[in-house]
Amino acid sequence: MKSVLLLTALFVCVFAAPEKYIVGETAEIVEDKDFINYSYTVSVQWTNGNDEKYYHICGGAVIGKKHVLTAKHCCKDFVTDNLVVMAGTNDITVNDDTNDHLYKIIQILKEENVFPKAPLKDDLCVLELQKEIENDKNIRSIELCYDGITEDTGNLILSGWGVTDSSNEMSYTNLKVDRNLKILPRKIEDLSDDKTCDGRLNNMGIERKLEKENICTENKNGVTACKGDSGGPLVSNGKLIGIVTWGIVPCGVSIVPTIYTGIKDYKTYLEKYTKNPVTSK
Repeated sequence: MKSVLLLTALFVCVFAAPEKYIVGETAEIVEDKDFINYSYTVSVQWTNGNDEKYYHICGGAVIGKKHVLTAKHCCKDFVTDNLVVMAGTNDITVNDDTNDHLYKIIQILKEENVFPKAPLKDDLCVLELQKEIENDKNIRSIELCYDGITEDTGNLILSGWGVTDSSNEMSYTNLKVDRNLKILPRKIEDLSDDKTCDGRLNNMGIERKLEKENICTENKNGVTACKGDSGGPLVSNGKLIGIVTWGIVPCGVSIVPTIYTGIKDYKTYLEKYTKNPVTSK
């Protein structure tokens, strides 16, 4: 049976009609007291430029005092006035009580000025903040891991505020995390092998091919990324290894993988943004 594949970008319902998501029976709702453990996770939000309304569109990861890493498709069609970052808060609703967590963007760094020699198909974007994130107990940057991953890569965590049920509403008030992920190995030589990500997508009738830098995860309980989780961090053993880049509708099907852009090959381009980390007091 053929499934429909779509990108998670802007307000397009790419992960429509979900059943389980980052989120699902094994997903955890993060309480305020535990948010520090995932405080590298931020919300990238769209605004009309008049500071009147804000809409969560993607996740991201703090990699330095003035820089957030997210997915390129989350920022490619925007100018700086249309994007803000909410950082250091479990509740990403923008109001008078949370304004201190709002960071404006002064530069959107994409392939032409960050990855000039990288493959054009990369799905990474660096957002430069207008002001530095001060060392704070509620925010810390995440260290980047440039080592290769294997099927045994463990302690995986995916976090985000994306859609959590069939209402198609974002989870503004509490971050969700999934700890029950495992790496779905890559193997382009045998597309009939359902135990690999390439083979499984092929057997599902998905025509889009994976790129070399893509990482796949699965959760047999049917927890996947969904709309609003793009750009969010995939962490292994406390280090960032990838950013959510695309998925398949419907969300939350146990055999369906979540696809990430792995950062392994981007050390040359990213390390200059990580030299000034945010630390907890």
